[in-house]
Amino acid sequence: MSSSINDSIKHDSREGFQWTEGDGLKQGLPSSSVIQPETNTQPNNNVYDTIIIGAGYTGLTAARDLTTSGLDVLLLEARDRIGGRTWTSTIDGHQYEIGGQYVHWGQPNLWRELSRYSMQQDIDACFDPARGLNVSTVFTKDGLITMTKAENGAILDSAFQKFINIDGDFGKSIMPLPYNPTLVPDAVHLDKLTLKDRIDQIQQDLEPLERTLLEGMLLSLTGGQLETTGFFGVVGLWALCAYSSDCLGRAVAAFKLRHGQSDFAQRFFQEALDAQKLSYFFNCPVASVKDRGSQVEVTAKNGLHFQAKKVICTVPLNVLSNIVFDPPVQELSDDVLASINSNQSTKLHVITPSDALSSWDGLTYPYNRLVHASGEGTTSSGAAHIVCFGASYNHIDPEDNIEETLAAVKMFHQDIDVKSMVFHDWSQDEYSKGGWCSYAATASTKYLGKLRASRGNVTLASSDWALGWRGFIDGAIEEGTRAAYAVKTELAMEAKA
Repeated sequence: MSSSINDSIKHDSREGFQWTEGDGLKQGLPSSSVIQPETNTQPNNNVYDTIIIGAGYTGLTAARDLTTSGLDVLLLEARDRIGGRTWTSTIDGHQYEIGGQYVHWGQPNLWRELSRYSMQQDIDACFDPARGLNVSTVFTKDGLITMTKAENGAILDSAFQKFINIDGDFGKSIMPLPYNPTLVPDAVHLDKLTLKDRIDQIQQDLEPLERTLLEGMLLSLTGGQLETTGFFGVVGLWALCAYSSDCLGRAVAAFKLRHGQSDFAQRFFQEALDAQKLSYFFNCPVASVKDRGSQVEVTAKNGLHFQAKKVICTVPLNVLSNIVFDPPVQELSDDVLASINSNQSTKLHVITPSDALSSWDGLTYPYNRLVHASGEGTTSSGAAHIVCFGASYNHIDPEDNIEETLAAVKMFHQDIDVKSMVFHDWSQDEYSKGGWCSYAATASTKYLGKLRASRGNVTLASSDWALGWRGFIDGAIEEGTRAAYAVKTELAMEAKA
């Protein structure tokens, strides 16, 4: 079993917010993911083997794989830290996963890396069902309904089975191989369906409570809106989870890393550093990428120029338009890019004194600006740690109006007494402009292939267009692995020519 690395070395990131009763709202959170000093090199005229733009899991995987293969890599990151949309803040000894969090052994690329770093046993359940209420509540127009989690699960499973069974085979016929979603030609037209389209098709078969639970679950899962988010993507996720509601629930919201995601990300970064082939600049957003044929020129917004034989760009889908590509990515205009990912979600950590809510979960959709909340254990002092999620639907930016945010949290349960909140606003973050990737209807069949296409000396790689666990950490590692192998192979072939 592994231990954490660099856990005691924490610096304040400029990102994130913490609100407490005594001090109010403050910007910036401590994290071991912050890299100081921000560079280990000086501006120079070197022609690197590869420049990697972005130090999330895709960029870190690619950097690790290329440097350990003996290639010189320059890593450019706009933020002050590694991890991208996944990072951990530790406050008073308690971990908060600010972005991506959940892990599962059914995610093959992720599990390969946990095995590589001997972390297979460093997994914890998000809560202890033997502690606290361990019940579910649903806010309705008639008041709060309380039920056991088994009862809640049975109602939701009934609704979801109706939702997913569009082919009479619970998705197996239309998507037998989730890594090849267009394998069945007769099923491709289903990518035109939104979540709402499919719900409307089965509305006569849904009891009111079933529909409420189903819609709330889908919004929490995708972070989008029922009217725009695609049905096909949910079928893909269902197929990845062996067409099982139980597996789906466990894979997307039940388990986390004991030492936090930033500790995991550090493993990749440190291995790349140990290869003594990695140079880096943090706080260095990229302005442009120009492929000159023989090499690529990358210009940072601070005016620095860098050169490489190859470039791997790992920035998220919603911010690809922040970078000027030459030649341009013509088939992916700004309007197109803005239309693909429908996720503008909110994630908010709440601490409340009593441990009674440490295993509870609640739904307030459609009456609240937050959709779902769940207890995720306790702090060392015994206070309950609750994680709340909102979506594009009735979106809320928590820092804009703290009183409104507090009211939204308290709507979940009368026993919530908010002592502190920790969060980051991913929608207003200029380097993400939204949450994890959930494709709008038609986006998968129209744009997935284009995003993954070869582009001369520039490779676009991101969890946002992974074939498998798109929008998950696993998908980011999948894409970093793909990009690194492609670049390594191309450089080897060119060296032989």
